[in-house]
Amino acid sequence: MVKCSYCGVELSEANMRPSDIHRYRRCMDCARKAQTEYRHRTLEMHREKVAKWRRNHKEECLEINRRSQRKRRFEVLSHYSVGEPRCARCGFTDLRALCIDHINGDGAQHRRETPNASKDIYSWLKKNNYPEGFQVLCMNCNWIKRSENGEL
Repeated sequence: MVKCSYCGVELSEANMRPSDIHRYRRCMDCARKAQTEYRHRTLEMHREKVAKWRRNHKEECLEINRRSQRKRRFEVLSHYSVGEPRCARCGFTDLRALCIDHINGDGAQHRRETPNASKDIYSWLKKNNYPEGFQVLCMNCNWIKRSENGEL
């Protein structure tokens, strides 16, 4: 008669893993518990290792984030422009001055209703599968539109 080396329960085919019987002699419950503890330990070690790497490579991490933000922004602007990013009103193409505009002028309401969208509208748009109601405008056209529609 074989017993679990952790809890002392008698082992049978119903409550043991075949791979554990010769090596660890533990029941299914103890095997799960040991596996969970191992995962937590290794996950914590991994988090510490990543945090240490980030502290030591701060500039590199910032550059990686900047690159990913530029890429995401370009993807969103390209999607709403259908091709090369350009202003919907005047055709301006300089990426530095292009932005996303709420077509109906309800940007303030949208930011109130979805706080995460106000932090990074480009991530929000991509995550929500590019919803309707947005367009690409250059900053000048955006301000002109706001003035014409009394959105100030």
